[in-house]
Amino acid sequence: MKNSGLAPSKAVIPSKIEREGLFKLDVDDDIWQDIGLDDDNLNGVIPAWLGDENTRKGIKAMLELDRCVEEEQRLAMERCTLQEWLLEEWNSLLAALEICEDIDITYQLEQRKTYLCHLCAIWEQKTRPLATQYDMPNTWGPSEAEIHEAIKLDQNASWDYDDSEDINDSDYDSEIDGEDEELLEAFELSTLADAYRNEEILSVESLFPASKGNEIEVMSLLMSGTPGLSRSKSPRKRNRRDDDDL
Repeated sequence: MKNSGLAPSKAVIPSKIEREGLFKLDVDDDIWQDIGLDDDNLNGVIPAWLGDENTRKGIKAMLELDRCVEEEQRLAMERCTLQEWLLEEWNSLLAALEICEDIDITYQLEQRKTYLCHLCAIWEQKTRPLATQYDMPNTWGPSEAEIHEAIKLDQNASWDYDDSEDINDSDYDSEIDGEDEELLEAFELSTLADAYRNEEILSVESLFPASKGNEIEVMSLLMSGTPGLSRSKSPRKRNRRDDDDL
């Protein structure tokens, strides 16, 4: 428009906006720094939202306040949703307990009841400071006595479980230590036996150099106590026996 002469004489050309990031503009983009967006202001005075630091801080504070109000409304709605869900679950559970005749299913329903009481104690405490989006009943379903009883049972169960877990861990560690000691002892005995066997083989090789490479036969002879050649069968004794016969 300025090139064609249709724009005011003192109009400032705004910065070019890339088409790829057109829908990603936020409060920190350079487009908001253009004073030429307002064509009515032709006296050249910098607007307060651009040049006055207090005004800029006030704008940011107002935007932050708007976000806080929106978040407060969202949390109030979430608080109502939590209470409505818990009320519906609690009423359905009580109705199921009244008509249930199976012992196993009744046990599971009682466990679910304890879980809901524990959940109610947490949610009711955390959401107590929040306002509701619309009118809600004062109760969340379980009574205070049921909530306290569920918390008490949960604390006792967790304490017993921790104690038993510590005992089981110590027993398991002791079993592992015992197995390791037995395995280490067996390994040491095997190592000593191998070392002793190697020493015997080396001594045999030093005594019988011709037997090198035939250690098994030599070791069997040594262990049996029988020498390689019998003295009764030596040539000298055979000759002596032949002379006697003559």
